[in-house]
Amino acid sequence: MRPIFIITLLSLTISATVQGQDGKGLHIKFAQAWGGEYFDTTGKDQQVVVYYEPVRDYWLFNFEADGTSGEMIHWILGKPDGSYIFNVSDELGTIKLDTQRLDFQTVNRLPQYYKPTGKVQRFGDSTYEFPLITGRQYLLEYEKTTEQAWIYLSSVKANLLPVYYFNRLNSDAKLPIRFDQQLPARTLLLSEELKSASGSKTMYRFKFISHTEHYIW
Repeated sequence: MRPIFIITLLSLTISATVQGQDGKGLHIKFAQAWGGEYFDTTGKDQQVVVYYEPVRDYWLFNFEADGTSGEMIHWILGKPDGSYIFNVSDELGTIKLDTQRLDFQTVNRLPQYYKPTGKVQRFGDSTYEFPLITGRQYLLEYEKTTEQAWIYLSSVKANLLPVYYFNRLNSDAKLPIRFDQQLPARTLLLSEELKSASGSKTMYRFKFISHTEHYIW
């Protein structure tokens, strides 16, 4: 879980093109960037961003800004049917496309181990011209340990399973955030805080959705 994908956002509207990374017939514009922050083992906050194409529910995982994860991989496209397309370079530098497919499970409601607390909180950044997202808090208690997790979730239009299942891919590239794959497809994880006898620690927090123009072809 240590490799990370980091893209630094320098303005409210991002314009980026994947050049020299042949998509072999693909021509897709990603109109949104979804960003969050997680906290590494030193307690330092790091940013993670994925791109979203809302018409087809496609997600783009881009590694250009980080040379430590999947260095032969230029990008990975995740689709809601469980298929992923890898844009990779071989040992000779030739760019090609590979594919993998995962079996997404249909989950229609939250598992019973999510206990609602009644608390609500708003997430996001309205300066990016997207409305704030209202999250509802849930408590998770773990068996055989004193740890508890305080989770905020919200229903959204996007299908998030390509993100939540990403770390199951047979690939060196991994997201730095642990997602519960028992969440319904259109339930967004907004934050996760772990509490134990030694104190509390924020693991992840959703930060924004912004407009962008990011292409692959």
